Amino acid sequence: ADYIQDDSRFTKVKIWLMHTGLNYNKSIFDKEVVDAALPTLEYIPIVGFIEENKAGDDDFSNHRYTIVKDKNGVRRKYIGHAYGTILSSEDNDAHYELRVCDDGIEREFLVCNGVIWNMFEDASDIMERDVVKNHSMELKQDTSDSYDGYEDDDGNFHFTKFSFRA
Repeated sequence: ADYIQDDSRFTKVKIWLMHTGLNYNKSIFDKEVVDAALPTLEYIPIVGFIEENKAGDDDFSNHRYTIVKDKNGVRRKYIGHAYGTILSSEDNDAHYELRVCDDGIEREFLVCNGVIWNMFEDASDIMERDVVKNHSMELKQDTSDSYDGYEDDDGNFHFTKFSFRA
């Protein structure tokens, strides 16, 4: 995400959300499948888990879950926090841009706009300090129809349907 400040309540961010094609985790997203998921982008939270990095500075970390046991049994509970949101479909300007990645390969990314809420100072301080942050997106996985796809002979998972979660 890129940091843009013009309202003291919010930090506007431009997010390179995901790229089409083969991802490092052996998942594949075709552009048509991503296009079908665009309506689920609207108002999803921008989330993160903040902890000290190796240099001793607060920074965004990985997806963070804990295991809880309650009346419904044992489950994973997300313990990150929402620090902002993707804007409405009319305002998030979801579109594709080509970008050269760290490995030198040019990939097509889905890009959109969101805001970080500045009242959560840790998150906005990190964005102000670093200006550009690498982070990952989450797909909705709470129902059997949240996503679909198939595995090819090389062990790659081709998504045929998905929804954005965060």
